[in-house]
Amino acid sequence: TTVNTNFANDLQIQVVETFTNQAIPAANLAITLTPPGTEASTNLGNTTLTTDASGLATTTATANTVAGTYQVAATSTGVTGVNFDLTNNPGAADTLSILAGNNQNTTVNTAFANSLQVTVTDEFGNAVPNVTVTLTPPATGASANLGSTTLTTDASGLAITTATANTVAGNYQVAVNSIGLTGDNFNLTNNPGAAAILNILTGNNQNTTVNTAFADNLQVEVTDEFGNAVSGVTVTLNSPNTGASANFGSISLTTDASGLASTTATANSIAGNYQVGANVIGVTEVNFDLTNDSAPVTVTNNPTPVTVTNTSTPVTVTNNPTPVTVTNNLTSVTVINDSTANYISELIHIWDSISDELKGSESEKSACLTTPEIVINYTEEEEEEEMNLDEERETEIQRNQDCQPVASEENQ
Repeated sequence: TTVNTNFANDLQIQVVETFTNQAIPAANLAITLTPPGTEASTNLGNTTLTTDASGLATTTATANTVAGTYQVAATSTGVTGVNFDLTNNPGAADTLSILAGNNQNTTVNTAFANSLQVTVTDEFGNAVPNVTVTLTPPATGASANLGSTTLTTDASGLAITTATANTVAGNYQVAVNSIGLTGDNFNLTNNPGAAAILNILTGNNQNTTVNTAFADNLQVEVTDEFGNAVSGVTVTLNSPNTGASANFGSISLTTDASGLASTTATANSIAGNYQVGANVIGVTEVNFDLTNDSAPVTVTNNPTPVTVTNTSTPVTVTNNPTPVTVTNNLTSVTVINDSTANYISELIHIWDSISDELKGSESEKSACLTTPEIVINYTEEEEEEEMNLDEERETEIQRNQDCQPVASEENQ
């Protein structure tokens, strides 16, 4: 019968005496019934019985709450004993529980050490066989591939399957369900694999003036072969020992939980292009391309002639008592209150050199007079000398009509 229910039939015994091959009922004979004291057993209406005139002794029996098979011994003094063989069946499925495999972790794309095991029991904790159990891992993100997602409990109430982490690192749950029962969840973790890929995230292809900090930190990301962030990895930065280079907040970095490592960078005092290597043991190196720009140059009250040639750095010449020569400059040259106009023909020549290379619309021709930008402010004493140069200036400009001197008057 089912645990905690009455057996359909009473327990009944008969005692007879045998004389000359005839069975004669033994009345008023004391009978003792002894069920197991632990585990599966039964509760009897009476454990001490007396046979009636027919030699019969009867009692009711109710299964206890433990499922299993067992015997109830019937004994009487001077009589060979007998046993009742009884079975308490488990009740209906009541509880779904995780038995093994919970709260474990493994590296992505590898099998978990322990199989996932669940058990189904009745209300008294007895194993219930032949119950269908469904396991449901996440459909996206970190998850597991199961040996089977639909299981059936065995005679011990167990349902078991293997699990292998997919290629996405992270924590997740595998839901366990069975019809009519409250579900449960396996908590699993897929750990990232070994560092395999090093990527630059920010700080590449930037420039700053010598001896100043770069605007963006140098930041790298370390991942495994499947793109999962790997924490606790040492990243080493290597910059040139000579020439243009940079100084860092730290040259030995450690990736955080997001697989990121970053540091500040400050240009040294030497202008130029260079690379900063980022290295992780066993992983291909990556390089930051950086540029240290020259600092702007200001020349004030210089006693000797000033020559500006092929510089990409803005140059300001103020109150210079000597001539200023500008040749093939790449950026602006500002000359303020210079005491001599000897450089004028040189500036006109530059305009002509630029215009020689320009063809196109009027707007393009006009633009040639602002690259490089030349701003000339004269003192009153220089105005007369400037006027004497007008004729020479006009002659120089007219050599090339491809670039109209629309700003020539403004630049005086």
